[in-house]
Amino acid sequence: MGAYLRTQHINIDSVQCSSAVRAQQTLELLKLGDQLEPNRVDIADRFYNAGGDDLIDAVRELPDDCQVALLIGHAPGAPGMVHELTEPATSSTEAVAAIDGRFPAAALAQLEFDGDWSEIQGGSLVSVRLPGAA
Repeated sequence: MGAYLRTQHINIDSVQCSSAVRAQQTLELLKLGDQLEPNRVDIADRFYNAGGDDLIDAVRELPDDCQVALLIGHAPGAPGMVHELTEPATSSTEAVAAIDGRFPAAALAQLEFDGDWSEIQGGSLVSVRLPGAA
């Protein structure tokens, strides 16, 4: 997924990561360290067993100067958040179909929002990258 993010020129400037060892290992494997300021990485217990609404609240707390954020979390919270925030009318039909009824571990969903983080209600699911995709 790290290579995918780089080839897509997706420059992450904030990370919210579960305190679980495997989540932190995922973050390390993404090799984003050289592009992130240390104060832009939040590794916290609050992301470990968080539900979708808790994760949405965390997204709403992102700083205004953040353009691209990455959440590394767990099911069912992370998939729940993606489903909750996805507005089907403005989303990619292929992306919505890719997560319809499933959201495997290591899936990457890219959502785009208009407006301030604090006011996020929903956005466009523009792409989904499933594990093992070429």
